Amino acid sequence: MNFNELITGVIVAAVSGSAASLITMAINDKHSKNELYAKTISSCRMEWINKMRKYLVDLIVLCKKINRDDKDKNKFEHCRASILLRLNHTSNKEKYNNKLKDLLNNMTFDQICEPKNNIAEKIEHIGPRLLKDEWERVKNEAGETIKKYEEIDLRMEEIKQYKESLHPTDEKDSTIKS
Repeated sequence: MNFNELITGVIVAAVSGSAASLITMAINDKHSKNELYAKTISSCRMEWINKMRKYLVDLIVLCKKINRDDKDKNKFEHCRASILLRLNHTSNKEKYNNKLKDLLNNMTFDQICEPKNNIAEKIEHIGPRLLKDEWERVKNEAGETIKKYEEIDLRMEEIKQYKESLHPTDEKDSTIKS
C-alpha cells in the first residue's frame, strides 16, 4: 500500500464519517422538534379535556339545582359560553361535538329550570362521549408519534452501523500490526 492510497483512504473515511455525523445531527434535531411538538399538542389537548369536563360538571350541577337565582343565571351563561368556545364549529364530522353544540345553542336558562327538559341527562349522555372522542384523538396522535420515533430509531441504528463499517475495529488493527 503506497502513501497516496493511504491518504485517499483516510480522506474517504473522514468525509464519510463527517457525512454520517451530519445526517445523525439532522435526524436528532428533527426528532427533538417532533417530540416537542407532540408533547405540546398532547398537553394542550389534555388541558382542553380537563377544562371541558369541569364546565360540563358545573353545568350539570346547575341544571340539577332546585332553587336558582341571578348568580346561577350568570354561572349558566359562563359555563354555556365556555363550553361553546371550546367546541369545533367548523367540523360536521364530530357527532357528539355537534350534538352538544346544538343543545347549548338552543338552550336558555329558563329551559334548564324545567325538569321535563332533561337537560342534565342530555349533557350527561353527550359529554362523556365527546371527551372520549377527544381522548382517542390524543392517543392516536401519540401512537403515530411513537411510530415515527421507532422509524427514526431504526434509521439511527442503520447510520450507526454504517459509521462502524467505515472505521476498522481494534481486532483488525491488532491483526495488521502483528
